[in-house]
Amino acid sequence: MVITFVLGTRSEITKAAAVACALHETTNAQTVLFLIGQQHALTRQALEAFSMDGVVCDGPSLVTPPDDWQDWRSTAQVRMTECLRQFPADLVVVVGDTSSALLGAEIARAHEIPVCHLEAGVRHEQLSPHEPEELIRRSITSLATFHFAPTWAEAENLLNEGVSKESIAVI
Repeated sequence: MVITFVLGTRSEITKAAAVACALHETTNAQTVLFLIGQQHALTRQALEAFSMDGVVCDGPSLVTPPDDWQDWRSTAQVRMTECLRQFPADLVVVVGDTSSALLGAEIARAHEIPVCHLEAGVRHEQLSPHEPEELIRRSITSLATFHFAPTWAEAENLLNEGVSKESIAVI
């Protein structure tokens, strides 16, 4: 089994580390880390700190907002597709509410790969173009196969939105 984690920030790695270790121990899965590179140096340090090992595929760097988001998305899509061709995934894991998480979920679904969303069900109820996180969270929910909620309250949010109970876990 191959599990690909799409990670763009140090906090995403922090949240994914325990899940990655547990999946590796219980399934002996090969781990592939697709790094978008929003915080490249910090991301590498976090990988080392949490002893997250596996195949690393580098996506495009995103140190500052790019001049052209479409160009960045296109580059990320090409690189993630290349990574998935080289290491065919059985599951793609995305974390939270970042652009990299949404992009990973979209690409996985386009390749008919199940998506697991860590931090699923977090809601702030305000949709704003200046704070896109809520829209990103809801979009990932619609793409995800498995929803790992941080608390029962977030699991309840997912149930209220029509997500099946069988696809939700509180971790």
